[in-house]
This record gives sequence, structure tokens and C-alpha cells, in this order.
Amino acid sequence: MTADIEGLTDLDRAALRRLLAAVSAIRAEDPEMPLQQVALFLEIAICEGQSLNELQHRIGMANSSTSRGVTSLSTRVMQGRRGLGLVSNEPDPTERRRNLHNLTPKGESLARRCIEALDGRSGRD
Repeated sequence: MTADIEGLTDLDRAALRRLLAAVSAIRAEDPEMPLQQVALFLEIAICEGQSLNELQHRIGMANSSTSRGVTSLSTRVMQGRRGLGLVSNEPDPTERRRNLHNLTPKGESLARRCIEALDGRSGRD
């Protein structure tokens, strides 16, 4: 067993356990989901209806990485692998050349499980 990190309180450790429970909920969807995709998913959950360009700027990712990440979170197929179905891509009614990204019902369910884990309602705390 490793030594405790100096300075962390029991409340700090409880918060970290809740964070780990939220991460576990995300990993249940895809155990190999990169942290950049996790950040994209959470940003879309926080503020639905953003364009790819808006997501890119808010997360601080390259445009190509943002595009690949959103594709992986959607239902589209990329490199022979079907997306996770967590995010929808809908045409912007005011500008047809861009898509707006929202959570699917599956994505809403995952976001809710993350919130429950962070609130300590996941049964792992």
C-alpha cells in the first residue's frame, strides 16, 4: 500500500472517490476514451448546441482533434468503428454549413450518472 498524500483530508479523499466514480461511469461507455473526448462530452453536456468551432475554442483543442472527438462521440462510423452515440450532430437552422452538437438520450443518461456520482449517489462512495 502506498503512503497517503500529505495534506489530503478525509473530505478530499471522499471528493476524489466521487470523481473516480464519475470517471468510471464514462469508462463504462468506452474504457479507452481519451481525456480530450471526455472534455468534449462534458463541454457539450454543460452547454448544448455549440458548433465545432465553438467547442474547439472552449476546450482549446485543434480543429481536427475536435472533429475526430465529436465524430467518436456521435453515431457516425470512423475508421471502421461506430461512434458511441452520446452526441447528435444537427444542422444549424441559421447556417447550413455548420452543425450544432447536443446530447442524445444515451448521452443525457451518462451525464446524469456522472452528476449522481459527483453528488455521492452512485453507491460507490
